[in-house]
Parts: sequence; structure tokens; C-alpha cells
Amino acid sequence: MNDTCFYLVTSGSGVNLAHRFLRDNGGVPDTPALSLGAPYEPWRYSGTVLLSAAEDDPATPAALFGLDVGASDFAMKALGTFGGSYHGGESVLSQAIALDGSAVTGLASGQSFNEAVISLSSQVAWTAENVLSRSYGLTVRDDGRMTETQSITSALAAENLFIGMLIGSGQNVSLGFLERGDDLLAFPILQGTTYLGSEARVRLADPDTGLWSRSSSDAASHASFRRSYIIRSTEPGRSKLYHEFVTGTVGSIGPITREIGFGQGIGAVPTFSSILVNGNFDEGLSGWVATHLPTNSSVIGGQLQLVRHATNDVRINQPASCVPGGLYLLAARLAEGGTAPASASALCVGVQSNGSTTGAVATYAFSAPGYLGCLFTASQATHYVAAILRPGTAGETALWDDFVLYRIA
Repeated sequence: MNDTCFYLVTSGSGVNLAHRFLRDNGGVPDTPALSLGAPYEPWRYSGTVLLSAAEDDPATPAALFGLDVGASDFAMKALGTFGGSYHGGESVLSQAIALDGSAVTGLASGQSFNEAVISLSSQVAWTAENVLSRSYGLTVRDDGRMTETQSITSALAAENLFIGMLIGSGQNVSLGFLERGDDLLAFPILQGTTYLGSEARVRLADPDTGLWSRSSSDAASHASFRRSYIIRSTEPGRSKLYHEFVTGTVGSIGPITREIGFGQGIGAVPTFSSILVNGNFDEGLSGWVATHLPTNSSVIGGQLQLVRHATNDVRINQPASCVPGGLYLLAARLAEGGTAPASASALCVGVQSNGSTTGAVATYAFSAPGYLGCLFTASQATHYVAAILRPGTAGETALWDDFVLYRIA
């Protein structure tokens, strides 16, 4: 079975939205297995599209907010394999569905409603003895808003754990907004990973179409919450917001509640100007200071090259004027072509001119070539933006480019 159901909702503002739900559909296990695979028994939300007219076919929408088979509710890696939602291994213990207050036994494409409610109790099994219990509730309203609540319990040790995700489909979901009360703080979403700290009220937007999706979660209020981040990728073309929780024994987490919403119109598209000088190394190392092993830093073909040392860090930094208490986004690109593993390279926002990482406001290691960005709040008038190559096999190289530092607020 591979059930797909679009639900049509006419929003309070007159915009025609269709929400897609799936079941018996998910990731196929690889070798070695990355996902548990079947069963994928629960119905799960998997995207929203915009229709020109209520009678239009959701399979050929006017535009996408997000339409992706990947998990948007829950995923956990344990015993080396992801499970739950898209990743499978999930069986229904009990499930109730109501449309406008009336219970239904199943979903069918083309149904419309003013309110839909799904209540679910399920179990994700890695083995017969290694399981996770999950309770989940989703309410979809006729103004397009959704409210999601979920809790999990397990004695397993989580290697990765995500509760509540949001996917913006398309190559140009390149603008983000932080919701701070009534204020929206814009920031660019660059190809790669952007770490958002404890921000859990976020919008993903396409500046060309003005379409945006939002996720407003109370995840950060839970002791087991770790951080939020966005991964923007070209294959598939999407930007995905993750709320990540701490690793180790899961215990009981939740209830975690969030609201999901959609809209069109973002006003004037903001522009961003970098505070850094020579962030693309067109002028060699001008503006930069090699603080650790200076002879291992150079510019080759318009890119910063750091040459790995066997026992010591290689570090280079640039002082940046900041306003204490201001919110900033730092990003840099780890280029293809380096021979050192990506995880040996780290981006740092330091507080000392000598390149020390002691007291650093933020330090993030790369997981792959591409952009890595991070939000941080300035703690002093001058911070030191640093590229770091950790010790390892001497002579390996890391190539860096396109450093930017934007003030967000």
C-alpha cells in the first residue's frame, strides 16, 4: 500500500491551500541501513501547496510551500539507524481521525473540512526489545494553521533526535525570519547549514514568490533541547528547519507543541552587507591575522588555504566591530578540493585577539563542504572571526572562501 491524500483547506484570507498526508511511504533501507524501513503505518503530514482555485488538482498546484516525503514531525537515530515517520519501523497502537467533529475510519483524496484532528499512539521498534513510544496530535484549521503536539518515551540512547521540522521546497527558499514578538528579523539562508541557537520561531521564505512557511515551537523551553538549524540543499531543492534534542538516554520528552502556518507577502526584500573586509581573499590575506602557524596559511587561486599540522591547530582570524547585545550571522564556505576531512575545519567567533578559542561565543565544525553559518549575540565591541584547521595528518589542506558577517538586529 502507498496511500496519498491531499486535504483541501480554504484559509480565512481566501487562499486555497491543500495539505498532503501520507502513510505506508518512506525511506527505503540502504546497505548499511540508514532507515528502519517498513512499516510506516501512521498517517503523517508531508507538505502544503497553493491552488489558484479550490477546484484545482493539488497534484498540479500553482506553487509549493513545501512538498517533501521526508520527515517533518519526528526522527531518531539509535543503534546506528534512523527510525520513526519517514524512516519507518513505526506501528500504530491506536489512531483516531475526525473531520469537523465526526469520526472517520480513513482518509480519502479530495475531502475538505473546516477542522481535521488526528490523534495517534505509535511504537517505533529497532528490535523487539529496543522501542520508542510516541503520542502525537495534529489539528488542521480552515485558516491554514496547524497545531502539533507530541511526546516520546524510550530507554534507548539517541544518537540524533529531532522533534518538529519544517521543509520549504524549491531552490530559492533563501530568506529566513526569526519571530521576536511582533518583530520579524530577516537573515539569508545560504547553501549548507545555518545554526540558529535556541531560536524556535522561524519562517522560511522564497523572496521571488513571497511564499513563506512558519514553525513556532516551544521546543527550546524543554531541558533536553539542544539547538535549531537550517540545512539548504540543491538536491533536493529545499531548506529544512530542524529542532535537535540532546543525545543519550531519551527518557520522557514532551509534550512539545508547535504551530505551523503559511502565507504570501514578505514586503521589501532586505539586502545584507558584510562587516568583514576581504572575505573572498581577492586581496590575499589583507585584513586577516594568522595567529597559529602563520606559514601554514596562504591564498591560492583566490581561496584561503590552510595546511594541516600533525599536533597543533592552524588558525587565522579577523577583528570585527560589533555592537554588544546585537544579533549577528557569521558564515563561510568550505570549498571543494581540500584534502583534510571537513570535520577538521571549524568556524569560530572568538573574544581574544591572539586566536584563543577560550571564551568563544560560538564554535562550529563543518560536516561537509559548503556554507556553515551561525547566529550569535555580540558580547563585546570587537569579536574575532576565525578559521581553524584541527591537527591530524600533516600536509592535508582545507580551502576556505566567502566569509561574511551580517548584523541581523
